Amino acid sequence: MLKKRNQKNKNQNIDRHIKSFRSKDFVKFVKFFLVIILFICLCSSDSIYTRFLKEGSELNWVNIYSITNLKQITWQNKVAYKIKENEKNIDDFTDLIIHFNEVKKTGFSIIGNYKVIESSYLPNIENKVYGEASANFSLSHHRIKLLPDDNSIFTPGKSIKSFTISCWLYPQSSYEGNEIFSYYGPSYNKVTDQIEFTGFKVFLLANKIVLKFDNLFYLQDSPISFEINTGIELDIARWQHIAITYNHNNGELICYKNNRKTSITWLTDSSKENGTLLNAKIPYELRTYLIVGANYIGNIDEFVIEKKVEDEFDLSLYSKYGGEMVSKLIDLEYYSSDIINIELSSILEKQTILSVYYRISEDFFNISDMVIPWKKYSRDSIIQGRYIQWKIKFFPSYDGSFSPQLNDIIITYIPNLPPAPPKELKYELMENSQVKISWRKNLETDLYGYYVYYGYKSGFYINNDALEGKSPVFTTENYIILTLKPETEYFVAIKAADKAAYHQKSQFSEEIVFRTF
Repeated sequence: MLKKRNQKNKNQNIDRHIKSFRSKDFVKFVKFFLVIILFICLCSSDSIYTRFLKEGSELNWVNIYSITNLKQITWQNKVAYKIKENEKNIDDFTDLIIHFNEVKKTGFSIIGNYKVIESSYLPNIENKVYGEASANFSLSHHRIKLLPDDNSIFTPGKSIKSFTISCWLYPQSSYEGNEIFSYYGPSYNKVTDQIEFTGFKVFLLANKIVLKFDNLFYLQDSPISFEINTGIELDIARWQHIAITYNHNNGELICYKNNRKTSITWLTDSSKENGTLLNAKIPYELRTYLIVGANYIGNIDEFVIEKKVEDEFDLSLYSKYGGEMVSKLIDLEYYSSDIINIELSSILEKQTILSVYYRISEDFFNISDMVIPWKKYSRDSIIQGRYIQWKIKFFPSYDGSFSPQLNDIIITYIPNLPPAPPKELKYELMENSQVKISWRKNLETDLYGYYVYYGYKSGFYINNDALEGKSPVFTTENYIILTLKPETEYFVAIKAADKAAYHQKSQFSEEIVFRTF
C-alpha cells in the first residue's frame, strides 16, 4: 500500500514538472513569435511613419490636374492610361474632323463647320485604324451628308483657299465610278446662262483615284472643268492613307498615298509652276452637300479637312510626341517631409518610356506659375518639402506602334511630424515674483526649442507681464525662469518646435497654474 502511494506521488510530481515545462515552453514560443513579427514589420517598412499615396489604385486618380493626348483604359478592373491613338485634334485650322468612333449607329458626331443632314453606315469596331471604330459603307443608301456653314472652306461665295483633305480607306471591292467623297451638284452658271454641274468629286477609275473639278476654277473669267489622275492606286482589303493638298499661293495640288507623293499638278494657266494662278471660287449659286462614302464599298476612318497645306502626315498608331499627365498641387500636410520614392506601376514594351518629373516647395504655389522649375526624378533625388506636384511624360516605341501603359503612381514619403508636447511640467516659486518652470526634455533629433505661453486665464495666453518677453517666450533649454507680477495667478503651457520650415509646433502641453509671491 505504501509503495503504491509513493508511486502515485511520484507520478503526480512528474506530471507537475511536465505541465510546468510545457507552460514555460509555450511562453517562450509566444515571445519568440512576437519578436519575429516585430522584426518583419520593421524590415518591411522604412519607418513606422511611412505613408503612401497610391494615385490610381486607391485614390482613383483624383489628383490629376490635366492630361494631354492620353486616354483612359480599364486594366484589371482599375483605370489606367495610355497614349491616345493618333487621331486628329481640333485646332485653328480645323474645318472638319470625323473620327467615326461611335460603336452604335446612334450618336454620330463630327467636329467642324458643318451640319449633319444624314448619317448612314455600319460602325465597325473590329477593323479600324484609330479610336473605337471605323465606318463601313456597303449598302446603296450608306453615306454621310453634311451641309457647310458660313465658316467652312466650301461656303458658297467664298474664294477657295489652301486646304488638305485626308482619310484612311479600306476598300473591299472596286467598281468604275465608285465615289469616295464629293461636293458636287447642279448650279446656275452666269457665263453660259445654264444649269451646270459644279463642284468636285473623288472617284475610282481603273482602280485609281481621280479628281474631277467642274466650274470651280476660272481661266480669266471663264469657268473650266478638268480631271486629275492622282496616281493613287487602291489596295483591296488593306488600310491606306490618302491625302490631297492645295496651295492657293502657288497653285500646287499634291496627292499622297501613305505619306508618299503620287502626283503634283499646277493649277495655273500653263499647268506649270510659276504660271498665272487659276482663280478659285465656290459659286454663290451652288447649293449642295459634302457627301462621304456614297457608292463606295469598304471602310473609312479619320476623315479630315484642314484650312492649310500639310506636307507630312504622321501615320503611326501613336504620335511621336507622346502624351503627358500633370497632377494637382498635393499638400503633404507637414513641412520638410521627405519623399523616399516615386514608383510607377506600368507596362513597358518595345522601348516605350515613362519619365517622371516633380517640383516641390515648402510654400504653396500656383501650378500655372513656372518660377519653381520641374526636375527629372531619379532614385538619387533628394526631395523635401510640403507641397509637391508630379508630371509623367509618355513616349511611344520608335515606330509608333506601341504605347506605355501607366497603371499607378505610388509616392512613398515620411511626413515630418511636429514634436510631441512637452511632458512632466513642474514649477518652483522663487523670490522677487520669479518662477522656474521645467519639463522633461523632448527626444526629437530635429528639435529647435520651446515656446512658453502664459496668461491670466486657462487656455488664454495673450500676456506681456514677464520681463523676459511677451507670451510666448522662446528657449532652447528644457526650463525657463520668468519674472512676473507679484501675487498674481498665471496659467502656463508649452509647445515644442522643430527645425523644419516655419518651425512646426507641437500641441500644447498640459497646463500648470500657480500664484507668484
